[in-house]
Amino acid sequence: MAGGVDGLVDRWLNEPGFRERLLDDPDKTVRAAGIKLSADEWASLRSTLVSMADEELRPRVSKRLASN
Repeated sequence: MAGGVDGLVDRWLNEPGFRERLLDDPDKTVRAAGIKLSADEWASLRSTLVSMADEELRPRVSKRLASN
C-alpha cells in the first residue's frame, strides 16, 4: 500500500467508510491507517482534500499519477 498522500487518496477513493472516519477524526484515522504525512501534507489535508468531492479529486489524482 502506498504511503503519504498517495495512500491517503487511495483509501479516500477506494475504502468504504474511510472518508467518514477521516472527516470525523483526521488525526486518529491517519495514525490508525499508518499513513505518515509531512506538515505540508497535513495542511493540505485539512484545507483541501477533505472538502473535495470525488468528482473533483479523481482528475487531480489521475493527472498526478500520469506525471510520475
